[in-house]
Amino acid sequence: AFPYIGKGSDVTLEANPVSVPSTKSSKIRRSMLRWIVGCAPSNPRIPRDRVGTNLPPTILPNPLDPLSPNKDKAVHYLDLANQKAIRASAMNESHQYFLAAMALLDDLPDDDANRRRRIGLLANQVPALILLMRFHEHQELFLKHQAVAERLADADLLGRMYCCIGHFPWWLGRFDEAIDTLSRAVTWCKKSGNVEALGRSYVMLIWANLYIGELARAIELCEPARRATEEARDLRYFVWGVTGAAWALALQGKWDVAESQALGALERAEGLGEDTMASFAAFIVAIPNIMKGDHAKAIAYGQKSARYAVTPADQAWSQSFLCWARCRAGDVAGSLDIQHVMVEANRAAHFRWGEALFGLNLGDSLRLAGRNEDARRTFEAALAVAKGEADFNFPSITGGRLLIEAGRVRPIAVSTAKRTALMPDMPTLH
Repeated sequence: AFPYIGKGSDVTLEANPVSVPSTKSSKIRRSMLRWIVGCAPSNPRIPRDRVGTNLPPTILPNPLDPLSPNKDKAVHYLDLANQKAIRASAMNESHQYFLAAMALLDDLPDDDANRRRRIGLLANQVPALILLMRFHEHQELFLKHQAVAERLADADLLGRMYCCIGHFPWWLGRFDEAIDTLSRAVTWCKKSGNVEALGRSYVMLIWANLYIGELARAIELCEPARRATEEARDLRYFVWGVTGAAWALALQGKWDVAESQALGALERAEGLGEDTMASFAAFIVAIPNIMKGDHAKAIAYGQKSARYAVTPADQAWSQSFLCWARCRAGDVAGSLDIQHVMVEANRAAHFRWGEALFGLNLGDSLRLAGRNEDARRTFEAALAVAKGEADFNFPSITGGRLLIEAGRVRPIAVSTAKRTALMPDMPTLH
């Protein structure tokens, strides 16, 4: 957990919680509770007049009752409610339904039908766990069910499970492993015709290739990702895919093209009222503007991203880029502490890409503040994270290509020949 970063351009640090206690979230919870109770068998021990009140997330209605004899049907309703909450970006609520459904499945027979239900339920959780920054907590559970899916030898389940499993090495910075697993997912999804998992696998391949500097490959994958996510009506991964390719274009120096592509994703998310996706797209719009020195526009889109931020990940990513844009514009006061918090948040979540990237951004901000020794140490720490994994060529993402030597930051060649770093070098420390 990390401090809640207030929405909007005037950022303050407050104690607790890890998600935004918004009116929208309360409305979604009430809607979920009404919907579940409306579908579930009646239970006289839970008065219907309690449904629709602002219940704590741990007080769940009828289908979650441990004394209910109909656990099979309860799992079904919880699964549906979980999916509905994820689509509504009510990630804390979705996680409650997921945990409750998995607990009930523990009490049901361990047969192939329920194993399939478990795998299906797990496969739906990836975006929620990412946006809650709790992805690393469930790795063992996913790996356990990978073996189950392989024993069942079902092409659809294998495609979905390899897609999910491929997110873990991506999160932890093992990008070659992620590309291998996600490529297997693509193969199985094509065999089974699972277009949703196919689109998600393509999208994560975009991001994994982006992170190792394979920019042309990341851009090339955008079209199949776009087709699959549009066919599946999967707006979240559509936005993630288009914006990932936009970042790759920005790293190639095609700033206007990158901005236009990210703006298209932002407009679609805004048009559908999807705040968390609009938040993500908006900070991607800010990136090419930071790169080309249009700090006013970068700050404006960073502020928009922060206003839309709903989940812990939205808050961390939007605030990090907003603060970096402000520092680049010369407004260092107040931004450094927030950037420190965001680096720690990504470290706590074991999100190695975020820890290294935001560490480099923080180091650049410290340099701009004239704190060269602090900047040197921060750069060193960020690059140590990047070098902690054999296939983590992090400088290619930031365009920094940095080396710490005798208190100076100097450009160096990329260590692996197949990887490229096409962005201009970041300024040196003097």
